[in-house]
Amino acid sequence: PSPHGTGWRHLPGAHPALVRRQTGKRELSQSVSGRGKGLISSVLSTLKGTFGLELEVLDYSEHALGQGTDAQAAAYVECAMPDGNVVWGVGIDHDVASASVRAILSAANGAVREG
Repeated sequence: PSPHGTGWRHLPGAHPALVRRQTGKRELSQSVSGRGKGLISSVLSTLKGTFGLELEVLDYSEHALGQGTDAQAAAYVECAMPDGNVVWGVGIDHDVASASVRAILSAANGAVREG
């Protein structure tokens, strides 16, 4: 968790819409949903609508970590907060969509720390 006691993370093997939120010493699993034009915009919509956390993606990239069908994907995001501060996130998973969600949640955790 962050120094402020709140953090989000994607649950392994779970649907990307299932996140675990930690507030202080309590950890809650919460199923959330949001709508958008794609996966990333849906996750951003969910963070804003459910938790009040607003982020705008400024840059996104991804690449394979290795070769072959067992290679993991790495996704990177640069996000702006409403106050103009910038946070970055990284996600790694065998599935590029899950890596993207992990990257957004990584940036969200950075935004909470920036607070």
